[in-house]
Amino acid sequence: MELKQKMTFEEMKQYMREHSFKLPSRVSVGRYARGLGFRVYKPMVNRKMLFFYVNENIPARINGK
Repeated sequence: MELKQKMTFEEMKQYMREHSFKLPSRVSVGRYARGLGFRVYKPMVNRKMLFFYVNENIPARINGK
């Protein structure tokens, strides 16, 4: 798995499992993501909160490449 500009909690959790020795939890994944330069983005769509980690320094993937 590779880092993307916008990752869900589950994607970040999987990345942390592959690249770290720590046990993933909501707090530890958040600290790990912030350590990698990500910030939390929580938009509300259709009255439902979504949860993403966003890092603008990582180039966006274009057309799945």
